[in-house]
Amino acid sequence: KIYNNSPDNRILKQCIPNMISFEHASGTCFRKRSEMIAHLHADTGGRAKVLSAELLIDGVAVAATGKATFDRLDPVTREVATRAAAASVEDAIHAANVAARAFPVWSATPPTQRRACLNRSADLLLARTDDFVEAIISETGGTRGWAIFNCQLAANILREAAAMTTQLNGETIPSDKPGSFAMSTRQPCGVVLSMAPWNAPVILA
Repeated sequence: KIYNNSPDNRILKQCIPNMISFEHASGTCFRKRSEMIAHLHADTGGRAKVLSAELLIDGVAVAATGKATFDRLDPVTREVATRAAAASVEDAIHAANVAARAFPVWSATPPTQRRACLNRSADLLLARTDDFVEAIISETGGTRGWAIFNCQLAANILREAAAMTTQLNGETIPSDKPGSFAMSTRQPCGVVLSMAPWNAPVILA
């Protein structure tokens, strides 16, 4: 009932007009999930599989400082769905610094190459939709439709960003000095460190 009145659910209903009611969707989701859980138990000797998520820094999966972790419980079964690295402030600063080392090369990359990279990211995201769906259902208790919507909208956002790589225009500004003009150009400003909320993990990341 709490989720049914949340802004996220209202947005979901707007974006997917033909979606059945949340109460019905929840029941369907639980029934499907009970079948999935039974299947996982059969394949893992009675224990549902747990997703292990480490930090990805400089293209390498690494543990958090002190090997700290936190568990995300499946809201339906109350079993551990994910065991993730619990990053410290120092870990976050290190990740940002590593990204900053790559920034000069990325900022100088030609627009068409950056566009190809972003479009490739969208392709890879859609290709692994089933993996994201399984994780979102297990971690948040969301419906399959909501999880698929996360992946599809996130891929569209990446494609919009890809299209903008050749649409960054400067401005010509009138100058007080006769016979001259001022011109501004857009340049990459640097690394951004952000944390995505749990309720729309792929879209907001």
